[in-house]
Amino acid sequence: NLKVLIRSRIAGKRQEIIGELLFDGGSILKESIIAAAENDDEIVHLFTGAGLGDAVEKGLLVMSGGSMTDFELALDNGINEYLSDAVRIGFGPAAVISYLAAVENEVMSLRIILTGRIMGISADALRGRLRESYV
Repeated sequence: NLKVLIRSRIAGKRQEIIGELLFDGGSILKESIIAAAENDDEIVHLFTGAGLGDAVEKGLLVMSGGSMTDFELALDNGINEYLSDAVRIGFGPAAVISYLAAVENEVMSLRIILTGRIMGISADALRGRLRESYV
């Protein structure tokens, strides 16, 4: 929902349209996100409580010309940190979701490395683009 909110604000979407794009459920109510959609301080307050403080700060920077790559990296790292606790759960949907997210992270890392090597990007620059792994 944070990614949807930031991208919608960049595109200049109204609150009604943002509400149609958000997912129900989660630790932050959809109605709270819609109410805070135009207020940067409230967005920071909502998502920092969910463990995405770094991502929300970088997301707000994107709206003033910051890097979308830095925002998505911080968001992915925040999600990976949240899912890392699910590794300790032996049974249920959390373990499956955690595994699928880890596989997706590995595939994304492989794509970043292969594409970066083809483009001639240095190994140090590639390391900076990789997401944190918890597996």
